[in-house]
Order: sequence, then C-alpha cells, then structure tokens
Amino acid sequence: MKKTAVALAIGMAPLACLAQSSVTLYGIIDEGLTFTTNQNGHRNVQLSAIGLQASRWGLRGSEDLGSGMSAIFVLESGFDPTNGTLGQGGRMFGRQAYTGLSTAYGTFTAGRQYGPVVDNFQVLTINGGLAGPLFAHPLDNDDTDNTYHSNNSIKYRMPNIGGVTGSFQYAFSNAAGDFSNNRMWGSGLNYTNGSLTIAGTFEAFSNPGVPTGPNANANGAIVDGSIASTRQTIAGLGGSYTIGPAKVGLVWTRTQFFNVGAASNSGVSYRFNNYEANLTYRFTPAAIAALMYTFTTTNISDPASDDRQAKIHQVGGLFDYNVSKRTDLYTELVFQHAAGGALFASANGSPVANIYLLTPSSSRNQGVVRIGMRHKF
Repeated sequence: MKKTAVALAIGMAPLACLAQSSVTLYGIIDEGLTFTTNQNGHRNVQLSAIGLQASRWGLRGSEDLGSGMSAIFVLESGFDPTNGTLGQGGRMFGRQAYTGLSTAYGTFTAGRQYGPVVDNFQVLTINGGLAGPLFAHPLDNDDTDNTYHSNNSIKYRMPNIGGVTGSFQYAFSNAAGDFSNNRMWGSGLNYTNGSLTIAGTFEAFSNPGVPTGPNANANGAIVDGSIASTRQTIAGLGGSYTIGPAKVGLVWTRTQFFNVGAASNSGVSYRFNNYEANLTYRFTPAAIAALMYTFTTTNISDPASDDRQAKIHQVGGLFDYNVSKRTDLYTELVFQHAAGGALFASANGSPVANIYLLTPSSSRNQGVVRIGMRHKF
C-alpha cells in the first residue's frame, strides 16, 4: 500500500509542477510637501503626490504551463494618496491591465499597456530612471514620464540576446469603419554591456486627437491633451555610462505633431526637441544623489502662436536616502526658465487630463522644492 502511494505521488509530481502559480500584491505610496515660488503669481505650499513615483497598487500573477511557458497578467491601479481618488481618468486599472504568455522566445501580451518608450528608453532619463515627474521634459511631450497608455494593444518583448532587449507594439482603434483613427505602433531597442547602455525608440500615432468612443486609445494627445492632429511621432536616442559609483547619461528626443487643429489639412506642425544631460552618484548602498539639465526647443509653424520659438531651460537636483529596504526619504529641487517665445514656466512635466499638478508661473521662472517619503509594499 505504501509503495502504491509513493508511486502515485511520484507520478503526479510533474502535474503538480505544471500547476504552480503565484499572485503578488504590490504597490507604492509617495507623499510629501511641495513648495513653489510662483503659481499664477503666488507662492504655494502643497501636500501633493508629485514625487519620485506615482502612487499605485497592483496584482501581478503567473502560472507555469510547462515547457518553459507561463501565463501572466498585470492589473495596476493609480491613485492620489492626498485624497484617495483614482488616477488615469478614474479607471480602476488605468495604469496597466493586460494578460499574455511568457516563453523562451519572448513575451506576448495584450491589453492596456505602456509603449516602447517606457519599456526600452525611459530608464536613461533622470525622471524615468530615478526622480519622477518634476524632472520630466516640459509637458512630458515625449512620454518618458508614463503620461500615455495604449488601449487595445498587443506587444512582443524579445528575450535578452547578447545584452540586447526590445519590444514592438501595435494598438488597434477598435472602431468599425474608422480603422486608422487612434491607432498606434512603436518599437525600441536597448543594449547593455557592462557599464554601457545605449537605447533607441520610435512611436507613431494616427489621428491621435480624434476620439473613437470609449475604447479610444488614451495616448498621442498633444501636450495638454486638447488639440487634435492627424499624426504624431516620438523618436529618441540616448546612452549612459557607469564609472564606479557615478553614472552619466545623455538623451535626445524629438516629438512632432502634424496638421494640428480642427482642420485635417491645417499644415500647422509642432516640434519639440529635448536634450538632457544627467549625473547620478551613489554615496552608499542607501544614499544616492542626482543632477539634471534639460534644454527644450519648440518650433510651431503657426505665425499666430506666441510660443512658436519657445526655449526652456530646466535644472534639477535630488537626494534620496533609504531608511529601510522599502522606505526612503528624499528632497528634490527644480528650477525652470522659459525663454524665446515661451511666456511662462511650468516646472511640473506631466499634465493629467488637462490639469497641471502645479499651476504654471505668471513669469518666465518657477522654482520647486519637495520633501517627501516613499513606501513600497
């Protein structure tokens, strides 16, 4: 009888292995005080969630299907800890909601997902790699701060081959008879070899400002999300190099919008060029500091626009100290100066649903100091 029981247990062991699955609850809460020198002509002190990372909670799961294949899913919800409201327009899982298969040949996923800029390139910028939205490029015009999300999207992420990783993504419009509106495609590659990392990315959006009902993609909106265009592109190149405890990085991105405005053949185009240099230095395993300078130029081919030749200078500094494995305290300092055709400064890089988390300055200068705490679970 004992021998039979042992034989049955041995025979069922492979089936038990195949059935292995896991679900992980995770999240981030980032909260702090933000001091601003000029918001619409006034100083301001706010309790705000504009920190190192947006607050969120999520579920991540996988099931081993055998032969090196797993079923996976991610459900991730953004929220504002200052008032408990949902982010991303009130969506329950507005940050990410997808399922797919992980195999030895790559990962295939479908649902609401970030684009290749976030997958492959974002880590080279100081805002995407460490410091958050206060350090983002003006209006997050290049999506390095996770402003855009793609609904109805399918994605392939390649395995690491000799230090090269990458992804390709396509987002459907899901609109009958309107296939080309709000569709998106993009790709990106990242190469890491020891201390050196190089990455490039490209994304294109067709009629990104034209809604196609509740299933419309939530990406491709022009700067503040209110102006339509027939086509938008984002391109980026960058690299970083680590020397002992220090890492230096250089990033260039270009975002273009074509035929901006109500008329599909307006001929008006917007072009943003962002040039960023950054430096991080790890003093100890628990303490890290960062410096950043970004120069952004704006070219608008509309003679009626006041800011058609805007130039924006932004500098920032960060010190972050981990008091435990899951909790850190930090301070950020950001200063933005608007020049050329730019009439005001707005140091917060990421508008959400046409609402600036920091009200723009009434002048060409704006300074921000933040003291915050981040807890991960």
